[in-house]
Amino acid sequence: MSLENRIGVSTLFMPNNGESLWEVIDQAHAAGFRSIEVVPAQWEGSSGLPATRGSIGLDLDTFDAADRDRLRQSLSRFDYRYIHSLHRDVNVASRNRGVARESVRQYM
Repeated sequence: MSLENRIGVSTLFMPNNGESLWEVIDQAHAAGFRSIEVVPAQWEGSSGLPATRGSIGLDLDTFDAADRDRLRQSLSRFDYRYIHSLHRDVNVASRNRGVARESVRQYM
C-alpha cells in the first residue's frame, strides 16, 4: 500500500465545534482519508488557543453496544482504523496501587 493511502486523520486533533463523532467520521471519509484514529474520550484535546478545547471523541460511560456496532460499521470504510489509548490522568506504573488499578480499569 502506498504512503498516501496510509496518511490519515485523528479525532484527537479535531476540536469539538459541535459536530458529532459520526459527522467527523463521514467528513474524513468524504475527504478521501483511508486511515482514521478515534480517541475514546472527549476531554483529551490537543488544539485550541488560548485554551485547549476538548476533542471529538466518545464518552465511554454512555457508549453502549449499539454505539459500538455503529462505530464498527462506520469505521469499516477505512483501510486502517486505530483506537488511541488514553494518555492523560492515567498511570499504570503509579506507585499508588489504587491509581494503577484505576488506570488499568480505564484502559480496559
